[in-house]
Amino acid sequence: MKNPLRIRRSILSAALMVFGLTSFAENPKVSLSVPGADKGVVLESVRIDVDILGNYAMTTSELVFHNPNGTILEGSLEFPLLEGQSVVRFAMDVSGELREAVPVEKERGQEVFEAIERRGVDPGLLERTEGNHYRARIYPIPANGSKRVIIGTLEDLSTQGNRPVFRLPLNHGTVKSFSIRIQVRGSDSIPGVHVTGNDLVFSDWRKDWVSEAAATNFKADGTVEVELPQASKPHAFTGQANGKTYFYVPLTIPSHSPSKRPAPSTISLVWDASGSAQQRDFDREFAFLESFFAAYPDVDVRLHFLRNSIEDAGTLSIRKGDWSGLRNTLKSAARDGATGWDALASAFTGDWCIVFSDGMKNWGSNDPLTSSVPVFCVTSTAQSDTSRMRDLSERSGGAFVNLLSDSPDNAIQQLTDAPSIIESIDYNPQDLAFVTPAAGARLNQGAAVTGILRANQASIQLVIRTGDGKSHSHLIPVSSNTPASPLVPRVWAASLIRSLETDFERNRAEIGQLGKDFNIVTQGTSLIILDTIEDYVTYRIRPPASMLSEYENRIRQLDQNKHADQERHLDDVLRLFQSRIKWYEKKFPKDDPQKSDEKKESAQTAGAIPPAPMGATFSASVPEEVQVRETVVFSAEGEALGRVASDEMHDYGEPGGLGDGPDGAASTAPGNTATIALQPWKPDSSYAAHLNRMDGEDCYRAYLEEKPDYLRSTAFYLDCFDILMDKNLPDLALRVLSNLAEIQIENHSILRILGYRLVQAGHPELAIPVFEKVASIRPEEPQSLRDLALTWQTIGDHRKAIDLFWKVISSSWDGRFPEIELIALNELNALISTAPSGLDLSAIDARFIRPMPLDLRVVLTWDADNTDIDLWVTDPNGETCKYDHNLTYQGGLISRDFTRGYGPEEFVLRMAKSGTYRIQANYYGNTQQIISGSTTLQLAFQTGFGTPEFEEKSVTLRLKDIKEVIHVGSFVVE
Repeated sequence: MKNPLRIRRSILSAALMVFGLTSFAENPKVSLSVPGADKGVVLESVRIDVDILGNYAMTTSELVFHNPNGTILEGSLEFPLLEGQSVVRFAMDVSGELREAVPVEKERGQEVFEAIERRGVDPGLLERTEGNHYRARIYPIPANGSKRVIIGTLEDLSTQGNRPVFRLPLNHGTVKSFSIRIQVRGSDSIPGVHVTGNDLVFSDWRKDWVSEAAATNFKADGTVEVELPQASKPHAFTGQANGKTYFYVPLTIPSHSPSKRPAPSTISLVWDASGSAQQRDFDREFAFLESFFAAYPDVDVRLHFLRNSIEDAGTLSIRKGDWSGLRNTLKSAARDGATGWDALASAFTGDWCIVFSDGMKNWGSNDPLTSSVPVFCVTSTAQSDTSRMRDLSERSGGAFVNLLSDSPDNAIQQLTDAPSIIESIDYNPQDLAFVTPAAGARLNQGAAVTGILRANQASIQLVIRTGDGKSHSHLIPVSSNTPASPLVPRVWAASLIRSLETDFERNRAEIGQLGKDFNIVTQGTSLIILDTIEDYVTYRIRPPASMLSEYENRIRQLDQNKHADQERHLDDVLRLFQSRIKWYEKKFPKDDPQKSDEKKESAQTAGAIPPAPMGATFSASVPEEVQVRETVVFSAEGEALGRVASDEMHDYGEPGGLGDGPDGAASTAPGNTATIALQPWKPDSSYAAHLNRMDGEDCYRAYLEEKPDYLRSTAFYLDCFDILMDKNLPDLALRVLSNLAEIQIENHSILRILGYRLVQAGHPELAIPVFEKVASIRPEEPQSLRDLALTWQTIGDHRKAIDLFWKVISSSWDGRFPEIELIALNELNALISTAPSGLDLSAIDARFIRPMPLDLRVVLTWDADNTDIDLWVTDPNGETCKYDHNLTYQGGLISRDFTRGYGPEEFVLRMAKSGTYRIQANYYGNTQQIISGSTTLQLAFQTGFGTPEFEEKSVTLRLKDIKEVIHVGSFVVE
């Protein structure tokens, strides 16, 4: 019997908005919520250091949190940053000392974090999710103690006129201790500092333009604003890093009276009405439209709503600036569904196209968009993908408008005014390298030229063409003796990363390397803090400087002893596969077992396949008798987690050809047929009852009425999807289901559920990018690759499916996924057996090609990590096949017990006797550190597996209570 798995500790869930947004942005208060805790965690100390250079500023925030509870808490800090802001530092207390984070590939960081977290010793991880949204995962916040966290951000400053302005909202609430220090480098005159909303008093500016302020029991609200003097002409700054000299030249766009774009007579207006639209500031967007229709009072508007697909909402004629009808239509639009960014292409019509969105693409393909008409993307939320929107706008000849940094009137000018661009940029490539931006680039306020200085002296001949068509020439000297700042290398890297992120997938490797070299969090790079030097060595992550020498010594020793293990792994898998073949060819009786022999037979057949760990050595011959030993599996803390059979072996004879033995080919007895009966999932919630009472689109309206109470509930969307499908509303059902892509950014568990349901609903083409996303988030988990392989197989791309199956088989995986290679081998061979002839199998080791078709097969997977779900199959003999009795009298076999992963667990039967086979799922327990509520299961019922008569039915359901057992469905063999 297994021992119950326990939830180990309480959870801190935090939403934190800490960093400097612009004056047009909201100033959300710093808040920490602790569900279930007696007392809230308190932010007791804040220390801020600001370093400004030209158009850039680095803000370092040191935050001290106090936990007044008697329980250790785990934290998750989530915060959006604006366009031009990047996280470049992360540090926290570890064992009483401040430990700096180091860069790591994003997928690797997630893998390492989860692996160490399972030991009960949590690292810190700060990662960028979609758009410019960041998440820091922190543990521990000590019981009745404090935790210090440092986060540094680099930002491209906004401008007021032609002058850079630094703005820092103070949104921390009341803190015991508060201090701030501001330094401005390279300025010829005194900066101005202004404070609004509080009584903070700064000291006089001193040498190098430094000013400070401090207070106790301070209510940190309001804004600190630093107005920087305007430079008379461009001049360079330099900085050293990685043995190279980098330079940075802030640019000032010459004053001019810009020419105007031709006025449009017809515009295409795309209104993002997806679920994430709720985060946008509609007041700002409506103010922008008010200004727009004041400037263009007579225009025809082709309206489109963007969700998981795009909807043509007809044409409205605006006359004399009266857009009240359009306003009402936009206000009443239901905000529901995912964001299918690639669906925009059909809306690129008219003279201009204006897109109101957050740009957070989470649905459909990753194909780049192009437009023959100017596209103007408008955003009003910090949680937006500004790189995607800016790229589309500027490549089409339009403009990107950020209403968080521009007033409506200034934003209209970006639409109406012809842009300023770099007409030419000339330099000696022997003196300068990696110079950005290139000729033709559009210049915005705060633009700069950056690059690497290879010589002691160099110069740049720059020509800027302003919006009035005039050219302005500048000769910019760059010297190793120009003013130096440690910010310059990171400014160069951040500038280059921003330009590369417009096509992230193509530039993934380069972006990742830049993030690692310059300690910048990117879409492909995170910052991680590990507990011990052993962790850094084990996962080959370069530690902070204080540990680097010892790390390098240990790595050298490991490399000297390192030898390839690929062949050993394949040999281990082959031994398991050969044992599976023996099972397949064994002659299992199909009569009724004798009552007197049941106990004996149960003991003899308790384990058929040798489930020894990878690397175990199997003897050449196997004794006739079954050798059964029971091994107790312990957690890192010594807690018994459960029992699994190990070293259980049975001699089934030498592997022979397909069809050996009286069972013959895997089929039911002559004339028998197998049918699948699923237990339908019937939610008993009040919202389900409400929807079931309605018909047609009234049912969807009932869903919209219920939705505000269940915004982050996966169960709600899954249930409503099923109800709408039952009422023959597939398009609306798909829109409802697509909300799963927006519940939580990059949540692999939710995305897995979404992918499974899309396949069930007959949309495997939509599931492909979902499973590709999961595979990129969790490449260390074979289930991610297996899901993608099965979906490509469903679509008919057998080549991709075969490659992915083989990767699962040939790769070494964590012990949480015992013998998943055997399950993938079953599926690979079934594909080979049923696919059209002519498959290229040259990359597959021929020893593993052995079709083994089956009468019955059941596969169980689930969405929650560190969770133990058991598959139970009771056959017509009344014998139940499960983890502690994995081989039945008639040959039903169940795979190794998954106690720590997501499955799969697999039941297989070569030839089924007549009768009913009952399928049950048992929620045994979990060791999740973050409680996610109910666990979602996916079960696939299959007949004729590996034959042309293959049929499958799938069901998704939920288990909430530990020890809950639920009847899922049955096979009826006649």
